[in-house]
Amino acid sequence: MQIMSIESHTSSIEDSNFDRQFQNVETFDVGTSQVEVVDVAPEVLKTEVPTLIAPGWGCSIDSYRETLRALNGLGRRALTLNHPRYGNSGENEIHNALGYPIDEIRKALNLIGILNKKKIGKADVVAHSEGAINATIAALLYPEKFRNLALYAPAGLIGKDNFQRLLMDFSDNLARERLYQTDADEITEEERMKIVAIINETLAYFSKNPVRGINEAIAISNTEIGEMLKILHDKGVGTFVISGVDDQVFPMNKIQGNSSQDFLDGFISVKGGHYDLQIRPEKYIKGITGMFDSSVARSEKK
Repeated sequence: MQIMSIESHTSSIEDSNFDRQFQNVETFDVGTSQVEVVDVAPEVLKTEVPTLIAPGWGCSIDSYRETLRALNGLGRRALTLNHPRYGNSGENEIHNALGYPIDEIRKALNLIGILNKKKIGKADVVAHSEGAINATIAALLYPEKFRNLALYAPAGLIGKDNFQRLLMDFSDNLARERLYQTDADEITEEERMKIVAIINETLAYFSKNPVRGINEAIAISNTEIGEMLKILHDKGVGTFVISGVDDQVFPMNKIQGNSSQDFLDGFISVKGGHYDLQIRPEKYIKGITGMFDSSVARSEKK
């Protein structure tokens, strides 16, 4: 008879609780849109402030499953969402006043909408890729709701960009990931399956509303967030960037060249690519939450 250790038994229970919660997808109305949300919490919380993952372009709740699990393992309630492909989240009413791309304002309002629906007063945010843009806009709209922003592989920080460059490098990156998934010496079978799933869901995301997808890509290529981050930094929101040395979509050297201590509390270069936050989250989440903790400690000393 196999005897399970106390640690293994506890871990099994925690995984079971996580999986049960992850399957509970909630749907909330934000404007005329319906936003799907997953909200998972461990038995014992390290902090009352939840962590919101602002997804990258084309990325779904499912692709952040292990990222959420890693956050739970560190005692953090975590949630993320699927941005709807149709409907209006209220962006038309404020687009002209703000001047930011309407497609990014829509997603910013989705983030704010779920924080309100879930009655979350303040959150730490891990923003991935395009999520860096709409999370930053959301924080500008309601800075009191955001304690820290950690931007992984962020859009909007490589300087002047254009749609053609973004499309070419994004396509090349997906092609490289397809090759990467076949190299058994580089990755595990589980990681290979994650890469396949991310590629497939990106294609499905675009196919559901190609016109919106193209407009979102144009918005990503035309938006810079440095000045916005400076405003947030000055308001006391913790601002951090995590950039992978193998990121082809938003190269680390360009992000470094356009980052400044004037608007960042920390910059970390990591080994990995554009999607490693989803593929190998355990390598990054502890460092990200450590930055959150350090930021809170500094604030409390002031």
